[in-house]
Amino acid sequence: MDFTGGLDDNPWAPTATAAEINVLQRKPDSPPLEHISQDLDMFDPWADPTRAQLPDFSLGQRPESKVDIDYREEEETHDVVAKDTEVADFPNGLFYIRSVLSHKVLDVRGGSKKADTQIVLWSQKKDGIQTQNQLWLYHEGFVVNVNSRLVLDIRGSLSPNDLDTAKIIQYNRKEKEEAHNQLFAFDEGRIYCQAKPHLVLDVADKASDEGVEVIINERDDDRVSQIWSFEEVQASFDKEKLLGVGKSHWWK
Repeated sequence: MDFTGGLDDNPWAPTATAAEINVLQRKPDSPPLEHISQDLDMFDPWADPTRAQLPDFSLGQRPESKVDIDYREEEETHDVVAKDTEVADFPNGLFYIRSVLSHKVLDVRGGSKKADTQIVLWSQKKDGIQTQNQLWLYHEGFVVNVNSRLVLDIRGSLSPNDLDTAKIIQYNRKEKEEAHNQLFAFDEGRIYCQAKPHLVLDVADKASDEGVEVIINERDDDRVSQIWSFEEVQASFDKEKLLGVGKSHWWK
């Protein structure tokens, strides 16, 4: 069967705003940031983007450039990998998807918001709005990119002889009855296609280079390149607002 995406932009995906996931990194003993939810309530992501005034994400003179996520102290020792691979399902909130092989995260090539753009691995970004194309949200089987609001999609034939040419891209969300190449689940550290559970996300050539492509492949228990972990973002956000529920036909 051939699941082929088009080249059209997503007509219903409004500009993703940093305000929707506005969150500042803070140490465990820092006071709560009550203003975050107020900022989200006041900001209208559906307003005319040419007139919208984005908030200032500059960090001033802080010595460490870490924002948008409450980084775990054990990250440097990679303890987070061992813990996260035991997760039985996708997180409920926003998250990074990290390769256990290289510790790089899923990213959209060039930070594009266009449909049919390839998914790659890249070093985790830690500065303001640039993190959004590396953040994901799981909803009803779809893995949604925060920046583009497009979903993970398998482009190409899923027959065994054609897997070498299949690509992982972002694409417009389809109706569930037709979304066999867009519905994913998570088990034992692997992100697999619900329609064909033996097919899982993998890294091309088991490489760890910046920009290496994410592919679909037959499950192989000996391939570390098929193991993924999640790093959740401690963010205050409105899931329905982010998905556009009730605002367009993109997500009903």
